[in-house]
Amino acid sequence: MFDEIVRSVLEQNDELARRIAKSGISPTRKMRELILALMASYAANYPLLYIYIREDLRNVSDKRSSWSADMRALNKSIER
Repeated sequence: MFDEIVRSVLEQNDELARRIAKSGISPTRKMRELILALMASYAANYPLLYIYIREDLRNVSDKRSSWSADMRALNKSIER
């Protein structure tokens, strides 16, 4: 259940980051909007995202390896 909730939240955050990136606002404003949106997401989904960021996604059990790979890809997408 934890994995699926985190996946859903990260997918929403990724979509939000893409919308901000595609917007016509200045780069400085984009960064500000992204940071504010991600902090709001962390607050709204406390403590799940705080637990998630402490996980070492390179070192998870076999049954979670696919989920881990998906989460790493979402992380990279949001960071771009």
